[in-house]
Amino acid sequence: MRFSGLLIAVSTAALLAASASAQDAVTANVLAPRTLTKGAEPAFHRIEFGLKPLIHGPYELKLHSTDVTDVKVILNGVEHLNFRDFQAEHHQARTVVLESLNTLEVELKGKHGESLTVSIVGYQYARAATYASLDLFPGAAGSGDIDWRPKGAVTAVQNQGQCGSAWAFSTTGAVEGAVQRKSAALVNLSEQQLIDCDTVDEGCNGGSPASATQYFMKTGAVSEASYPYTARGGVCKSASVAARVIGVVRNPPGDDNFLMQLLRSKGPVSVVVNANWLHSYKNLIESGKKCETELPNFQPMLLVGSGTQNGTPYWILKTAFGTSFGIQGYINLAKGQNTCGIADYAIVPLI
Repeated sequence: MRFSGLLIAVSTAALLAASASAQDAVTANVLAPRTLTKGAEPAFHRIEFGLKPLIHGPYELKLHSTDVTDVKVILNGVEHLNFRDFQAEHHQARTVVLESLNTLEVELKGKHGESLTVSIVGYQYARAATYASLDLFPGAAGSGDIDWRPKGAVTAVQNQGQCGSAWAFSTTGAVEGAVQRKSAALVNLSEQQLIDCDTVDEGCNGGSPASATQYFMKTGAVSEASYPYTARGGVCKSASVAARVIGVVRNPPGDDNFLMQLLRSKGPVSVVVNANWLHSYKNLIESGKKCETELPNFQPMLLVGSGTQNGTPYWILKTAFGTSFGIQGYINLAKGQNTCGIADYAIVPLI
């Protein structure tokens, strides 16, 4: 199925490869390693578990045993391994599909004392910890579509060049929107200030909008005019403060409904999206399944609105890849079911 008018035109693959490479995923446990042991009788182990927030696929079932002689491993009714697999190799791994609730069944029918260690891993944004201490957005009324661009709360699309600074553009975009909503003045803020001066983050090698926003809370944000973008790291310099940030709140992880309320009530939202589809997908992401089955590539962007076309709801995302990318620098991402993790790392500054 395709939805006309909701297109992503990918023509800057080299740029994406350079800018997104710094937003690495790290492995995270869906099911922490546990060792199952057979007693005197056949041992049947049933483990029920859900998907943890902030962890993305592809999911890998890992098993290790040096002594099993008769074993069967079944996940959600599908047999994945048996004794013949362990005859060939003591370490085994299978890519698996998980549901919101899952059942892992392991039957050990061999000798007394045999054991099997099982775990399931996924991937997490390398800088997920920077969001953990932020206050959660309490919620607000309103759920209809909105677009902050015609309301004057979004600056022009820029091109980050060969610098992995999407985190800085996502941060400044959210602060710019918040300032405009409070003062009616839209001021371009400096990404270069964050790249050069925010020592918690890593400049052109990546960073976290959460920690960058907290940097602005300490120092204030300066204007683009006073501290222009160079697309490379430099020496930190001082400039007059153009905006003050007094706080930051985060969306409840994975909650699309709250994200819609956050967008409507607070303005443009800094988000981190699993964007492993940007290189090859030229259409609207229809179900998000590609995000679940390929290694994540976390990309900070700016959520500026939502829309509906032919009955299909979508989010409107501002990139930092220039106006030749996507739809004049914007892309539309299918809305609902926390597509590609858009609701996991969503934050707004408080002005």
